[in-house]
Amino acid sequence: MMLAETLHIDAERALNLFYGTETYRQLSDHKYGLQQMSDTEL
Repeated sequence: MMLAETLHIDAERALNLFYGTETYRQLSDHKYGLQQMSDTEL
């Protein structure tokens, strides 16, 4: 929702954008340790 609000787009579009990012790929891989970071840090 933060992405949708920041970009002034709907939630579905924001999710589609997010799931296509390198950040999401790294979140899915525990070796990067991003799971411990807050939403705003990411």
